[in-house]
Amino acid sequence: MADEKDNLDDLRQQVDDVDARLQKLLMERASIVERIAGHKGKGPVTRPGREAQVLRRIVERHSGSFPLRGMLRIWREIISSSSLIQGHFDVAYFCGDVGPILRSITRDHYGTLAGLIPCGSAAQVLQHVSESPHVIGVLPFPQLEEQDSWWQALARSGSDVPKIIARLPFGSMASGEDKVEALAISRVKPEASGEDTSFLVVETHEQISRSGLRDLLQKAGLEVLSLRSYLESGGSTLSLLEVEGFVTEADKAFDALNALEDSRIGQCWFLGAAAVPLTANAIEKKPAGKGKQK
Repeated sequence: MADEKDNLDDLRQQVDDVDARLQKLLMERASIVERIAGHKGKGPVTRPGREAQVLRRIVERHSGSFPLRGMLRIWREIISSSSLIQGHFDVAYFCGDVGPILRSITRDHYGTLAGLIPCGSAAQVLQHVSESPHVIGVLPFPQLEEQDSWWQALARSGSDVPKIIARLPFGSMASGEDKVEALAISRVKPEASGEDTSFLVVETHEQISRSGLRDLLQKAGLEVLSLRSYLESGGSTLSLLEVEGFVTEADKAFDALNALEDSRIGQCWFLGAAAVPLTANAIEKKPAGKGKQK
């Protein structure tokens, strides 16, 4: 029994030693982040595209018995705390019908230290984000045929117009929970992560079927994943499209879309882009001991 206790005490000491090394590495990481902040100056404190890349690498490297979902949650806290080292930011979220779930998704993604601003309407979220580059907004993912949706406010030009920068949850929601998705918006420019979808709004002046609109977009080199919503506006129809890849106003496909010689197509706007989230199945089915071999 004494030998067993000594062995158990030794194992616990090994755990304590690992904890000390982990803490030291996190403090070292924070020191590097401070140096990064010095180089960036007044640049954005959040980098959604890079954050997605970091989490994907966590999944690729993972092996052993530690739950991958827990590992991702830990890294989300590390990422969010590192962002706060570089500068303060708040997150305004819509607390309507799905408010409690949306708050949980927001907190999971942006960490326990981020300041949350509950908003009773999407318009309030948009106002907070439009007024400050240090506020991120979280809004429900637009639903099919939804009327008077918040995304219409993004279909305009201007440096202060918020853009979609992330899709939530990225990978922390357990399967079986209510399926609620959200989009994060910010005045920070979206950035590519290597596996993304983009959001565009296309104005049409005449009645056109969804399949017809898809065909026109395909001619411009755009692969439409979904047409989430339609909204009548001044006699024209605004269509919110999710397309494959990272497609901005500077993309050739966007130029081709604007150059279509079709009287039914009016203005086009780039609303932003988001990294494709990790799926619950991909996380839960990651086999123990099957991490990427070095």
